[in-house]
Amino acid sequence: MGSDDDLLLSGTIEAKEVAVAGTLGGRVVELRADEGDVVDRDDLLVRLDAALLEATYQQSLAARDQARGAVQAAQAQLDMALAGARPQEVDLAEGALTAAEANLATARARRDAAKGAREMAEAGLMAAQGQLGAAKSSVDAGNAEVARASAVLALARAGATA
Repeated sequence: MGSDDDLLLSGTIEAKEVAVAGTLGGRVVELRADEGDVVDRDDLLVRLDAALLEATYQQSLAARDQARGAVQAAQAQLDMALAGARPQEVDLAEGALTAAEANLATARARRDAAKGAREMAEAGLMAAQGQLGAAKSSVDAGNAEVARASAVLALARAGATA
């Protein structure tokens, strides 16, 4: 064993590890906290690249605008056809209007889906920040437990030498 000043004790020190993850993945463009940093709940810790979501959203807006233009053109054709066109021309114009309206509905659905994806990404980031706050609290509790165990050990060593 060791010298008379050594005190051998057995015990357990436990630490908690908490995994933090967002609901949506993405490329990290900014990391605002490092391992071991003290952070508060709701602190912005990571910023993700929103370019893909933004591009999808802008694309859906452009598709919506294009579909609106097609609807207007089809409506104009229908109006002309109804003003004195042959039945075949009326049928053709009505078909074009129906197709344009379907394209507009699809563009709106894409836009709404892109908005939803952006909202989910923002909610996922908030959830990850909350998880990180809980993890920080857990680490703080572990640090306090280690400090208490160290103090008990120091007292035990001091009592053994006195």
